[in-house]
Amino acid sequence: NTLNLAADIAAMAEALRLLVGGSAHVYAVTFGLLCLVLQVFLPYQTYVRWLKWLTLALLSYVAVVFTVQLDWWTVARQIVRPPLAL
Repeated sequence: NTLNLAADIAAMAEALRLLVGGSAHVYAVTFGLLCLVLQVFLPYQTYVRWLKWLTLALLSYVAVVFTVQLDWWTVARQIVRPPLAL
């Protein structure tokens, strides 16, 4: 669980670094401290309400899959045999 949590925080930091630049290490420490502070000092009911909305945001990835028009045969073909360029 600890390694999974560290990987999640590092992924969030890398995503933020890609968006705004800066140091991923600073972002990772900031995310870790923010999560710790919210869990310790925020009342449980309020924290759960925020987590429910964040979970809903994750479900938007599923919605994107169903709304994007892709040629799924091409996607499957390129997964099996990707084009290589030198």
